[in-house]
Amino acid sequence: MSRKSDIEPFPYVSPKGKTAFRVDYCAHDLDGHVHRLRRQGFPTRAAAIRWTEARASEVKLGIIRQPRRKRTAAADDALPTTDQVFEILLDYWKGRLKPATVYTYQVKYKNHIRPVCGSRVFAELDQRTLNAVAACSNPGAASIFKVMLRDAPRVGIKAPEGMYNPPAHKRNPRIVFLEPSEAQAVRELLPVQVRPLFTILVTTGLRSAELFGLSFLDIDRKRSLLYVKRNFVYAPGPTFNSPKNGKSRCVPLARATMTALEEISMHLHGCPWPEIPADADPTSWLVARFCMSYFRQCLTEAGRAAGLHKQCSPHVLRHTAASWLVQSGTPLEVIAEILGHFDLSVTKAYSHLKPGHLTSSVERLSSLLNP
Repeated sequence: MSRKSDIEPFPYVSPKGKTAFRVDYCAHDLDGHVHRLRRQGFPTRAAAIRWTEARASEVKLGIIRQPRRKRTAAADDALPTTDQVFEILLDYWKGRLKPATVYTYQVKYKNHIRPVCGSRVFAELDQRTLNAVAACSNPGAASIFKVMLRDAPRVGIKAPEGMYNPPAHKRNPRIVFLEPSEAQAVRELLPVQVRPLFTILVTTGLRSAELFGLSFLDIDRKRSLLYVKRNFVYAPGPTFNSPKNGKSRCVPLARATMTALEEISMHLHGCPWPEIPADADPTSWLVARFCMSYFRQCLTEAGRAAGLHKQCSPHVLRHTAASWLVQSGTPLEVIAEILGHFDLSVTKAYSHLKPGHLTSSVERLSSLLNP
């Protein structure tokens, strides 16, 4: 004989004209908190009772927690939302980070983090929300939220108590670079005004930001030397800052590089080399005078037109310069100095050798055995 239940479902007529049941029941947990259990659409009275009894037992066991109460205005002021925390941290970062880094934080927060938890109280973010941010499709955004959790206590804001473990960003171990024939084919398909910049990147290994921050005042024409002194960044307007590693460096220039610089000078100033006053502003005599995105787009379209099944970008040209230097027998220490690396392991990652070069090295061993 079944026991009598204090749960009383209420019958009603559904929109389809059928009789259904709904429940409205209050269950108490061990702490005395009241949980209101409501649901409708049950086909029978017994089904409604079974569902309510199962939920009530979960409340008593603590599986279903006390629902959140509505927050008052005073409580909202005491516990800021994630958007408010980010605005506070922006002021904290502006005096400690580069403007380009702060701008990157703003863009990634707006596009990836804010839609997930922007309006929620920062200190009360649950584990599900933290996992959603950690699983963000953009690894950079997941790292930025980790920085927020680190710096929030430094400005007097309580951080969430849950665990935040974003997956480690896996770098592509394969370095993409162009063969000499591929580089020549891409260069021929570029617009005429872009070809000198292509030559400069391949023959110097500069970063694209260093190229667009390069001035004619940074070039010693007599000694064929180039001094890397600044980066071009967009944060959010065009601006300049120190190189990536914080230190300037000197790069020797080949004859092809000097020819490319003279072509740029003829195009911009109508002479092989401009006469620049000693007190001139370096940023007024830049080598590259058009948009960086236009240069990147030209490279992508030229690589596609050349039939390359690999990426063609300004940074790939930097990989190309490093790979060609290694294949020519240049020591890694010299390559690291040219590229501006302080860690030799980074240079080893750039110096990706093609299989044919390894084969020629093995052939030298066989020639010693059979002279």
